[in-house]
Amino acid sequence: MVRAERGYRSKPNPHAMNSIDSILFMILGAALEAIPRMFPGSFPHVGSDIGNSRALWLEFMGAVQIGLGISGFLSLRVLPALRVPVPIGSEASSAVPCAGAAGDPSPRIPRAA
Repeated sequence: MVRAERGYRSKPNPHAMNSIDSILFMILGAALEAIPRMFPGSFPHVGSDIGNSRALWLEFMGAVQIGLGISGFLSLRVLPALRVPVPIGSEASSAVPCAGAAGDPSPRIPRAA
């Protein structure tokens, strides 16, 4: 509660990822992975393994960006569409009654003798 004491307010994060951001992450990742394939002359093969660390780094970061975009898109668009709402008053929502549910504000707990 330190934040409440200092006057901070709990607001929604204005910088949260939205659908457009996730699509742009996927496009950026695809571009990062395509650059070494489109311009192989800019990434000369050096070393005993005939690889280039710059090309490997771009491909790795491209995969990370695509993964971030896919996870953001799934959490924003796909998973909410798959949720099944439970209607109020159904068996699933009222399976376990709470103590004092019949209008009694203070439930009576029997004491052990």
